[in-house]
Amino acid sequence: MRIFVVNAYEDRKYKYDDKRYELYPAIWWENVTEEKVNEYHFRWNAGMDYRKKVVACTESHKNLLQKIVDEKLEKVIIIEDDAVI
Repeated sequence: MRIFVVNAYEDRKYKYDDKRYELYPAIWWENVTEEKVNEYHFRWNAGMDYRKKVVACTESHKNLLQKIVDEKLEKVIIIEDDAVI
């Protein structure tokens, strides 16, 4: 079984310094463009920083899921770097 950790923060890597885990780099929210944000639907009062964070998280998971499909991986667990283990 492969365990992927979607990792956004350097200071969280130490928890997964173990061969059981494979770090997968997350998209940093400040790198998300407003053009990418506009591909999503949000409530009118959601601020741009919040929108970018949601899009970054979503796109990070979508990219990892695409990798899993492309490589025909089976028996995979996906967690985030702030998971309590």
